[in-house]
Amino acid sequence: MALANAGYAELVAGNPIEALGLLGRAERLSPHDLKSWYIAGATALACFATAQYERAVCWSNKALAQNPRFAPSMRTLAASLAKLRRMDDAAQVVPRILNEDPHTSVADVRWKHRQMHESVLSPWLEGLRLAGLPR
Repeated sequence: MALANAGYAELVAGNPIEALGLLGRAERLSPHDLKSWYIAGATALACFATAQYERAVCWSNKALAQNPRFAPSMRTLAASLAKLRRMDDAAQVVPRILNEDPHTSVADVRWKHRQMHESVLSPWLEGLRLAGLPR
């Protein structure tokens, strides 16, 4: 988990390439960790931040298969699908996000992740807007 947390910290700091390296190492060292959904979710967002949207969809789905209520992975899935112009698929994820927290909006996500580097946060928020998450 130390490597996973270091990877997430790199992602928040705006270094998604470094984050992918650390998260990949965490996954290899502990592939059956009970919190591997956290590693998968962070990897999904790092893939999103490097415009690897197909990979972000795969990692988001992996995280959600292990923890179906993990809202950050739902958001990354919706944003990734929107960036891939799979608008119908992206729009189907938004009700799942709102089911977990009916007050979720783009502004709410911005506030909750205000410490995240703008180079990661802005495209993620744009993807969420495209997916249909309320502003």
